[in-house]
Amino acid sequence: MPIHKVWRESRPRFLFVLAALLLVTAASTFYNSTTESVVLETKDFHQAGSRTFQGPLFLFWGFAAMFLGLGGLLRERAVGTVDYTLSLPVSRTRWFLYRAINGALQALAVAIVPALAVPLFASLFGSDYPIGEAAIHGLRLGIGGMLFYSIGLLTSSLFAGEFTSAGLGIALVFVVNNSTRIFQTLKPLNLQDAIAPTQMMDTSPYLARGAMPWTGICVSFALSVVFASLAWELHKLRDF
Repeated sequence: MPIHKVWRESRPRFLFVLAALLLVTAASTFYNSTTESVVLETKDFHQAGSRTFQGPLFLFWGFAAMFLGLGGLLRERAVGTVDYTLSLPVSRTRWFLYRAINGALQALAVAIVPALAVPLFASLFGSDYPIGEAAIHGLRLGIGGMLFYSIGLLTSSLFAGEFTSAGLGIALVFVVNNSTRIFQTLKPLNLQDAIAPTQMMDTSPYLARGAMPWTGICVSFALSVVFASLAWELHKLRDF
């Protein structure tokens, strides 16, 4: 019942985010705004897929993952449903764990499913894109970028207001993306380079080559665990 409750409450948000990312993936895959070319004419889905994974999908998924981390007991207290939730025979630890795991799996799903849509699009329109390649890109994004999800989890533990948490979360994602791109000393921490580094791409077939960026992925994932732990500590300090 608790797992079903958590899933039912998060399902509309998850489906909305998934649909939005599929739309972004389709738009980026079929149209190259840089060269103003339509991919259906060139049939170059390799280049289109590479551009999508490293650009629009990464950017929009970061905000989407943060969005999936919002909610929780603090938000329920604001809307008046926390008494019912805490009256159920489930501890606050388990509620937080269920919500955190449910949201993390959803964030992973909305990274992998749009990534797998690229080979589907290519197949439908007489071209190809390796499914394994797309799956690896999706996994790298979902696991390495889990930091964005944990930002949502943390902000929702600080503020009860949905708009306040969302606004702060968006600002933090923006700061993480841009500060590590602008400042030289922070560039090694840039998630976009760590998760989908341009130097891994072979610009002839536009497929990833070379070793996986495990260091960047592991550091990012470790930070996400730290942020999630901070969110839990904040929950324990709250008087619901």
